[in-house]
Amino acid sequence: MDSDPADLTARAIAAIRDRLAVFHPARGALTSDLEAARHGDPEIAIDDASQVLQYFGTPIRADEFRALHAAATHFSMADFLEGIVVLPPGEGPSAHI
Repeated sequence: MDSDPADLTARAIAAIRDRLAVFHPARGALTSDLEAARHGDPEIAIDDASQVLQYFGTPIRADEFRALHAAATHFSMADFLEGIVVLPPGEGPSAHI
């Protein structure tokens, strides 16, 4: 796993966004979060992405959650991820973040 939490945040958000349908309502917001993470605001990206995922009830894969959780833990923000729905192993397309 990457040791740079900003990069890890960006890659996790990109992976989540990229597997959503083009017209999924969370996709646009996650694009903004991805840009925030890439441009030096990973804490804002984690906070907003977690809110977006919870608001739209968008489930994420376990590997996506682990990557986001690792970045959030670095910023002492792991509790922000409470309420995100994590798909059981084997559901959803697989990827490596």
